[in-house]
Amino acid sequence: MKPWVAIALLAGVVITGIYGFQGYRYFDAWERTASMTAQTNALMALLSRDEPPLGNSAIRLDAGQQKLGDLKRSFEYDSIDGLIATLSNTAARADVGLSSINVSDPAPKIVEGIRYNIQPITVTALGTPQGIFRFLETIGEPAPSAVVSSIQLSGLDSTSMAKLTFHFYLSPEPVADDEQEGIAVN
Repeated sequence: MKPWVAIALLAGVVITGIYGFQGYRYFDAWERTASMTAQTNALMALLSRDEPPLGNSAIRLDAGQQKLGDLKRSFEYDSIDGLIATLSNTAARADVGLSSINVSDPAPKIVEGIRYNIQPITVTALGTPQGIFRFLETIGEPAPSAVVSSIQLSGLDSTSMAKLTFHFYLSPEPVADDEQEGIAVN
């Protein structure tokens, strides 16, 4: 065999070996790329779930805090005069006159772990039976913390008289279990 044939064969084997090694590395990288692409797609699917963005959560939190503030305001009045004005305005809208208003001393009361200052107010209402019932139905709108605790109705004709005792549940505060002793619990 001639030396140039041996060199050519040796060069062919070396070149084939180099390209074979490069081909092996290419196919190995291609398989790893396919595996990484699958993992990337899985991670993208996890990240793009239908969860509200953080901005929506902040908006919902603000709306919740606004509702909480509104709810707290429905349990707070600046003074007894505010409660009496609420009763008087609601009675006037129902075509009912209030001939007397008696305010009693407030008393604390715990209801389901919440301490309230209960403000009793007794009114004598004059009007038609429909007007008095309309007054009782609509008092919850301007005063959601008001509960009618007693009703004495007389004269079911065109001019009825009703003695109504309202209890306003004011200033709610959560209480610990050990604080509940000694205070009336409902």
